[in-house]
Amino acid sequence: MNSDTHWAIFLRSRIVRSNSFIGYHIYSSIWSGLKAHSSHLFDNSRWLLGNGNKINFWTHDWSGITIVDLLHIPLDLHQHLSATVSDFIRQQQWNIPLELQMDYPNLMHHLSNVCIPVDQKEDRLIWKHSTSGELTLKDAFQLFSPNGQSQHWAKLIWNAVIPPSKSIWKHFNCFAAQLWAWLANIIQINIVTTSVISVFNICSRGWNQHCGFVISAAVISIFNAIWTCRNNLRFKGIIPNLNNVIGKAFKVDVHYSIAPRIIEIIWQPHVCNWLKCNTDGTSLGNPGQAACAGVFRNSHGEYMGSFAMNLGIANALYAEIMGVILAIEFAIEKHWNFLWIESDSKLATLAFKSPLIVPWHIKNRWLNCLSKVGSLQFIISHIFREGNYCTNKLANLGLSLSELTWWPTAPNCIWEDLAKNRQGLPYYRFC
Repeated sequence: MNSDTHWAIFLRSRIVRSNSFIGYHIYSSIWSGLKAHSSHLFDNSRWLLGNGNKINFWTHDWSGITIVDLLHIPLDLHQHLSATVSDFIRQQQWNIPLELQMDYPNLMHHLSNVCIPVDQKEDRLIWKHSTSGELTLKDAFQLFSPNGQSQHWAKLIWNAVIPPSKSIWKHFNCFAAQLWAWLANIIQINIVTTSVISVFNICSRGWNQHCGFVISAAVISIFNAIWTCRNNLRFKGIIPNLNNVIGKAFKVDVHYSIAPRIIEIIWQPHVCNWLKCNTDGTSLGNPGQAACAGVFRNSHGEYMGSFAMNLGIANALYAEIMGVILAIEFAIEKHWNFLWIESDSKLATLAFKSPLIVPWHIKNRWLNCLSKVGSLQFIISHIFREGNYCTNKLANLGLSLSELTWWPTAPNCIWEDLAKNRQGLPYYRFC
């Protein structure tokens, strides 16, 4: 619906009328396959507000729910409601007739949560279930294809301690029985080899985590050894020998790991009249309960204020970018015209160069911030997480809040880190 490619323009000219699919027959091999799924497409799409010229104010989903559903307007009246969203916007503000506000008092509260873009852009029909709002082949496949059946043993095979090349096996024979007996003698457990599942049962016998990893790796390695020996016997005529197989398994080169680099991280204020705001976002589950926060300090490292906000259910990227958005909005509100934002999210810093990174839910609010940033002296940079502990603690505090909170004096939980930052004391990163 938004593509400017030739095929998309041609297809829209044939099957789209008034921002909806046609309801009559045409000769088209593409449309004959699409029309059966048209309702699914619109049920999983919504409009992202631009100039409002394409969006029906009443019947299109552009605010999270259609206005006719919000106000419980009878179905037989829908065909008479043709006003666009642009008809109700004046000078970047909602211009709802007083009579309508009186009849539906919940309407203005609902509209207050919709961000009106400052720049006049085209309205876009977006896919609800993707971060960017674009419908990809992967999204379409996930919509129409059921999830595959999950197997409880899959995590035993596919994990960090077992190479992918070893995650396959093949059956049991006399030689295999010798290998299983060798393992059973080491761990002092009788191994039932009647099936793959019974063998894997030894991995869930209440071992501690490290022992469980070792035993799982041993089981998979034996399966792999059986497979290799069968192939050698079948294609090379090599008869397997138990001692040789076990000996080969343990004759490995020692590769010492490289000692970690230790990086010293020191929080640095700006010079002169600049304010620095460190931002952060957190999400318990990604997506899960999320919050964002920011801490403002002047060029002497003195605390100027901080904020935190509970974002409900969101992913980490949403939380990180919301932290940057709120920092810019607070700076503009307080007339802090020299602003340096520092974030431990590289994606949040890259969003200033590539707006496609920004989730569509907050795209208009983000674009409005970019427009306002032009009136500021502004820079943004990345800092490692170790240099952002102060804001990280505040973001975790935000998970317990019910609304956006501003602290003119520093909360107790960040006093220690504020003092360490101001004194130039280092944190250390091991990588």
